[in-house]
Amino acid sequence: MANETDVRSILKTIEPLFRKRHNTLYEIILVDLEEQQTINVLFEWGRIGHATISRQVKAVSYRTEQEKEAFLSTLKEKTPLPISWQ
Repeated sequence: MANETDVRSILKTIEPLFRKRHNTLYEIILVDLEEQQTINVLFEWGRIGHATISRQVKAVSYRTEQEKEAFLSTLKEKTPLPISWQ
């Protein structure tokens, strides 16, 4: 399934960035571009009191709302990080 491979690719890219440092906040941000039927996946981290760093990880295409929801549910299952939509 395409969702599984996309999620594995995202987690593989995020793994070296997710260092689990003390006083550091980590988050996955999903930006939905409805006209292009694409979800941009961003990984964001920042230490408390310092600037936040955001990096694009992957752009995932979808054709239907069901594919989009399946991707989101799979990503939520596989990662312990908080996920937000924009």
